[in-house]
Amino acid sequence: MKILNEKYNSDFTIEVETNLAGMINGNVVVRNSVIFVINGILNGNLSIDKGSRAIVYGMVNGNISNFGTCEIYGVVDG
Repeated sequence: MKILNEKYNSDFTIEVETNLAGMINGNVVVRNSVIFVINGILNGNLSIDKGSRAIVYGMVNGNISNFGTCEIYGVVDG
């Protein structure tokens, strides 16, 4: 598992299991068969591929394209 604890100002493609505590200012794509957990804020769009899973504890300031599994424990403003 990859653990990230920072603020990022770029788009992300998640290709391995990742846990982020922080903020992303950019779009995120979660690739097939991957779990992405975010504890914080995503200022961009979240795209979840088939077979993947995103768990959000916080806020998404953008749209969600969900073709996998998405759990939201917070707010989506998109």
